[in-house]
Amino acid sequence: MKVNMSIMKKLMKRNSIRICLIVTMCITSSALKAADRITVTSKDITTFNRVMILKQSHSANTCADIGLFFQGTPYVAKTLDQTTDEHLVVNLHQFDCTTFVESVLALWLIPDNATFDDFCKMLQTIRYRNGAMNGYCSRLHYFSDWIIDNQQKGYIKDITQQLGGEEFICQRNFMSTHSELYLQLKNDSSNLAEIAHHEKRVNANSFYYIPTNKIGIIENVIPSGSIIAITTKIRGLDISHVGFAVKQNGKTYFLHAPSAGKQVTLTTLNLSEYIASKPNNTGIVVLVPVKKLP
Repeated sequence: MKVNMSIMKKLMKRNSIRICLIVTMCITSSALKAADRITVTSKDITTFNRVMILKQSHSANTCADIGLFFQGTPYVAKTLDQTTDEHLVVNLHQFDCTTFVESVLALWLIPDNATFDDFCKMLQTIRYRNGAMNGYCSRLHYFSDWIIDNQQKGYIKDITQQLGGEEFICQRNFMSTHSELYLQLKNDSSNLAEIAHHEKRVNANSFYYIPTNKIGIIENVIPSGSIIAITTKIRGLDISHVGFAVKQNGKTYFLHAPSAGKQVTLTTLNLSEYIASKPNNTGIVVLVPVKKLP
């Protein structure tokens, strides 16, 4: 009997994907039994496998490519703060703006043959100071702190200054002065004191931003897949929203998980127009994701 090799290859590839998915779920479920500080669902593992298929097909060369995969995913606030115990929350079916950026970056950084456990480890490394999850205050709450930490790890490069950015002056104290808004702060004075310490430490660093009225001058040279962090007028806060730059048809758009739209969305306005449309926005910080050599 003559065998059609192209069909055989397709069947082998399809079966290998199924086997990979089953093995990953078994390994992960056993790992989760031993690690009760991880919160994840089978839906997230399935989504992870779909993204890995996308990566293996070489259709996800930038964070923008992976981010676009999640268009329409619901926005849900405070998914990391459901309990007072700090867990590694792995949630690929609901995002706020920061968890969207962290999840996409982690998926982009891991190798094409990575396991779900590899993804969890990368997500923890990105989300927590020095990559170590050690309570609520080890999480990188202020995005300026997130930038410092992840640039030191070598996962991003802040190119704002080289794009002509100006010095960004901000006294970060929103969390310590609004502790009643945070479950882990309002009833825990030690957490509050530690957050105030980190605010002071971050305030000692220099940052740059591109003012709203100058974004149009440089937006065409922002690489697709760059992380865009939006600076704000809100007193005591540095960054109010984050997402990704996406190039389409010679223009630069903003891919993000907004509370207003309730889902991951690509703006119809270009980046400079979108930033200017929000009265509290003052400008942007531009961060290029970097893959470290093995």
